[in-house]
Amino acid sequence: ICALEKGALGGAAIDVAETEPLPADSPLWRAPNLFITPHTSALSDRLWKRQAALLVELLERWFDGREMFNRVDLARGY
Repeated sequence: ICALEKGALGGAAIDVAETEPLPADSPLWRAPNLFITPHTSALSDRLWKRQAALLVELLERWFDGREMFNRVDLARGY
């Protein structure tokens, strides 16, 4: 925020904030030249094609008994 206010940074965009939803009194709302999106920055005309390809790959791996990727690791917290 300071870099935006001082002009050291000409602009910025964020898609995620530490606290969500972003509180109405957050200073981020008042930061100059800051573009805030609600987790939509990843949307593109290629999104569904990429997601479908990922699903197909994972299903093929599962049916073939191969190792999966993008697995949730609860021990690591993600």
